[in-house]
Amino acid sequence: GLPTTLPRARAAIGPGRMMFPNPDEVPRVPVVRAVLRESKFVDIELRPQAAEIFERLGVRPGDVVQLSEAPVEPDGVPFVVEQAVRPVTRGPNPAGLIVTVRPLGPCYEEGRVCMRGLLTGSKYTIVAGGRVGEFTVHRNITVEGVGALKLHFAHGSQMHKLQLAKGSAIKIKERPCGTEEWTVLEVHTENLDRCPNCRTGLSGPRAKDFNASDLCAPGTQWALVHPTRVPPQGVALFSERTSAPTKNGSG
Repeated sequence: GLPTTLPRARAAIGPGRMMFPNPDEVPRVPVVRAVLRESKFVDIELRPQAAEIFERLGVRPGDVVQLSEAPVEPDGVPFVVEQAVRPVTRGPNPAGLIVTVRPLGPCYEEGRVCMRGLLTGSKYTIVAGGRVGEFTVHRNITVEGVGALKLHFAHGSQMHKLQLAKGSAIKIKERPCGTEEWTVLEVHTENLDRCPNCRTGLSGPRAKDFNASDLCAPGTQWALVHPTRVPPQGVALFSERTSAPTKNGSG
């Protein structure tokens, strides 16, 4: 388990920013950058001159820290130190240092991160059984609460075609949050009888004089899913940062 007394370190990420537990008590540690890796690790690169200051903080693997400008949303996510310090192989001489951390859920669940490309993009691929095979959805994915993803669909009839229902098992080719296998928690559709595409079952010509406002509106057709395989400590899902971090006076 995690130690009971934890340094509440915070780090401001970016060139010229600093990492520190308390700016009034401990000198700040210069930080170069933070990089999200493998949907669950954040590598924080410290400047070469920061080694002595960092050692004074006494941060060790298993300690919990916060990053004031982390590449993960929402703000305030706690991180556990995975590997305290190691040389930057490509770095200057003398080498800088890297602190590797990973996000934690509110009850210390294992954190996994949905990458920006799926959050802001317009395409993901569901691998279903039977005759459907691979089905490309031209919408995005969002994180819902702590443990679920919301798969957005262009049309509700697409979920009917995939035969999605509570308890259905699916695979997502792009592996959001580093995970391929998901289980459906809930399916939501609305106004399918108004949409000219859904009325034809996504096949055959639609009426030429259809009203564009009758098409399924963005955000109205979706399925909630959660990882099929969950570690013993549980899992918490986060988003890669897509917006500017909230300033908290640490930088």
